[in-house]
Amino acid sequence: MCGRYDLTELPIEQFEQLLGRAIRNQIGDVEPRYNIAPSQSVPIVRRAADGEFEVAHTRWGLLPFWAKEPKLKYSTINARAETVDRAPAFREAFRARRCLVPATGWYEWQILPGAQNKQPWRMHLRDNRPVAFAGLWERWKGGGQIIESNTIIVTDAVQVLSETHDRMPVILNAETARRWMSSEQQDPAELKTLLQPHLPADLDWYKVSTRVNNARTEAPELIAAME
Repeated sequence: MCGRYDLTELPIEQFEQLLGRAIRNQIGDVEPRYNIAPSQSVPIVRRAADGEFEVAHTRWGLLPFWAKEPKLKYSTINARAETVDRAPAFREAFRARRCLVPATGWYEWQILPGAQNKQPWRMHLRDNRPVAFAGLWERWKGGGQIIESNTIIVTDAVQVLSETHDRMPVILNAETARRWMSSEQQDPAELKTLLQPHLPADLDWYKVSTRVNNARTEAPELIAAME
């Protein structure tokens, strides 16, 4: 799964190169975030109503448009690649509201025999440039309010990462990102072929402090490797 990640910068030009299209920035410069947790507001790249790409803030944890209340009894921060086209919470967004979720790294927790706490690891590209997670977004209306939210799609972890966790976010490259974000791409079977485990050649991972376990902790030291 992906239950925590970081985003220290969001270079729009990198994502414009990734998609081969201009992207409107609706939010301005992003403040560095070192411990993004569920329910927090995060930036995504999505297709706007006019067909253009834009950066917008949405809440992490998808709230289906059909929900009766703005709170669910189950977690929707992640959608499984295997069932995303069939799961009631995600299937409509999978067809029409796909997005990219920028991240400069993400955390996974390794279970260690006899340890009181799980050991957190940080996965990132060696130059710390952002990656694009495959995601979905949704708009919920009710009680006089509008809530826009998102989820990150996860798949089986590649073998070298499976010792820390058996799942990982779907990371998109230029080819898969453009197909994922194409309004012409509508076939569920073809879309699901894009949601395969992908290990960037320059991906690195290392142990970090258990301070990251506290979702209220936010500091640059959280992404530092343990001595």
